[in-house]
Amino acid sequence: MELPQFGVNIHRGRDPDNINLALISDVGARIVRTEIPWIDVEQHGLYEFGAFDNTIDALRQSGRSIILGLAYGHPDHSDGPANPVFALPPRTPEQRAAYGRYAQAVAKRYHGQDIVYEIWNEPNLDLFWPPALDVKAYGELLDETVRAIRDVEPDATIIPAGLANENDPARFLHSLASAGALRSVNGISFHPYRQDAPENSLYDIAKFESAAVGRADQALWITEWGYSEAWLAKSGQDTRRRQAVMISRLMLTAALARVKALLLYDLIDDGTDPHDQESSFGLEDYAFNPKVSAAAFRTIADLMSGCSTYEFKADEARHTITATFHIGAAVSFVIWTYEPGRPLDICFATPDTHPIELADILGNRLPLESCGGPSQVRLTLSEVTGPVILRVENSKVQ
Repeated sequence: MELPQFGVNIHRGRDPDNINLALISDVGARIVRTEIPWIDVEQHGLYEFGAFDNTIDALRQSGRSIILGLAYGHPDHSDGPANPVFALPPRTPEQRAAYGRYAQAVAKRYHGQDIVYEIWNEPNLDLFWPPALDVKAYGELLDETVRAIRDVEPDATIIPAGLANENDPARFLHSLASAGALRSVNGISFHPYRQDAPENSLYDIAKFESAAVGRADQALWITEWGYSEAWLAKSGQDTRRRQAVMISRLMLTAALARVKALLLYDLIDDGTDPHDQESSFGLEDYAFNPKVSAAAFRTIADLMSGCSTYEFKADEARHTITATFHIGAAVSFVIWTYEPGRPLDICFATPDTHPIELADILGNRLPLESCGGPSQVRLTLSEVTGPVILRVENSKVQ
């Protein structure tokens, strides 16, 4: 199975298109997720996409794949306002049909193999499916919308909304699957946010995947996942360095879970309040300056992009994981520990002796020290400092 496509979520509006596109290139993202809100394109039954065309065209010209989030309620097709931000979601046959026409309009405008349609966002949260989550209502909307898109683009790639890691997402997904709402989609989608170690999300992911009865081999898309600096401030560490460590481990965990794609949330900070969790998920700060997490994302994405085969091995006694990535005749090892506490010293055996380069997740070279023999390298691993990358050129390992 291929490694995940790594990408980012972007927002339009405050973040200009040229800034978004330049930073997407800088971090090495290969897939991008953005929303085309219903309310922004339909006025009195007419559709206007001019505000989105430049972004989509530029992403396509740069070779990026694109996930288009088709979301939220529309006041012309709703039972009323849910709050100052959202209208109530479609609930009647007429309202669902109107949403289907909007989805068809998007598909007619941007159809192609590089487009993925994601139907809504986190409907298992009251915030996004007000006034209260309703799996039956969302399942009906999903089923009818998939059919509407396939009427105009039969081979479209369509995924259900990414479910939040709250309110028992596995149960919500199981209900969708049991009702037949997943029968015509091209995968499932999950947002496995956690404030603790990303490796713990493997349990959530496994439970989520097992809930999709009858899913066969449909792919798992992680269309949002990330770490807010506000979550990490309580660690007592440099929050930006800590964010970089957690993001690198998150990306490796996604590869270990063999997901189809991982879309980091998000590219640019939404604000400057250090106590507001929504303000500081970005790889870049609010002024569009790169954080160290941008370098970490690029390091891990570049490492995996040209990989031909890979494997993971966990050492539960030492609380370490080793990822081995084969690129032609070369091999890169990524080794990390998920156990907080004192640094761990290990003697790591390599398949060849020269040349060998040791680096951290930011690409900084680390000193090499042999141990036990010329083909063994001493590694000092720490949950705080994050994974290390050991490169072996002209390896005999195939």
